Amino acid sequence: MASSLCLTILLEKVQAWVREYQNTPGLLLYLLGNENNYGLFREGAETEDIPEGDLRAATWARAMYQLFNEGVFAIEQIDINHPVAICNGDLLYLDLIAEECPDADILGPMHTGVFLW
Repeated sequence: MASSLCLTILLEKVQAWVREYQNTPGLLLYLLGNENNYGLFREGAETEDIPEGDLRAATWARAMYQLFNEGVFAIEQIDINHPVAICNGDLLYLDLIAEECPDADILGPMHTGVFLW
């Protein structure tokens, strides 16, 4: 897992971007990541099956979605006028997202055609 210093730096960067862009005309929302769950278990460029029950990837996913929830709070400290979304590549880890990132306004699973809010 990342150090607390790393997490602090990430959240400060997010807040800096919010300050920079919050008044941009046409800004619809903030998106934390893109296809977030894919990097948790792929170790190379080859295509492989999604590892159902992979405890290592699930542990990393839990930490990532906890950080995203902290990111939602960091954004909302500055801008409450725009929703905050996260984007998975598919529906994997929906249970962890519900537990660890309940404050995101929108979940957009990329390759399903389904958006949840």
